[in-house]
Parts: sequence; C-alpha cells; structure tokens
Amino acid sequence: MHSGSGREREGYSSSGSGSGRKPRNEREDKLEREKRNKRGRRIHTDSTTDGISQIAQIHQRKLDMIKRYEAKKEYLRARLRGAELHERVVRGR
Repeated sequence: MHSGSGREREGYSSSGSGSGRKPRNEREDKLEREKRNKRGRRIHTDSTTDGISQIAQIHQRKLDMIKRYEAKKEYLRARLRGAELHERVVRGR
C-alpha cells in the first residue's frame, strides 16, 4: 500500500515541500478558464467536418423529399378539382 503524504490527500499533486506546484483544483480552474476562452472559436477536425457534411446531406435529402411531397399535393389537388368539375357536369345533365 502506498503511503502518500497528507498533501496528496488534500489535493496537492506533489509530496515535496516547497515544490512550487499548485493544488490540483487551482490547475483545474486554470484549465476551465482556458476552455471557456476557447469556446468561441470553432475548431473543425476531420470527424466534425464529416459530421457537418453528413448533416448537410441529410438536410438536402429532406428538402428533396419536401419538394416531392409538394409536387404530389399539387397533382392530387388538380385531380380533385378535375373530379369535382366532372361531377358537376354529370349532375348538370
């Protein structure tokens, strides 16, 4: 069993006295501040670029599907109008 110093248990990363190392939580705070500063920047890696292109493809397929459905709706409306006119003509006789 490792008998670490009390400083490690208190959050210090080094057991040597006067080593000048910051407690772990201070280092973590610094890392968090650095992360917050970088959040505004966009970094595109290959995986994010692939993800973005996949999303673009999905969006394009969605737009294509919407166009097909709109065309189908127009066609069915025209057929309905034709059927209604035909019904009026037949009843008018």
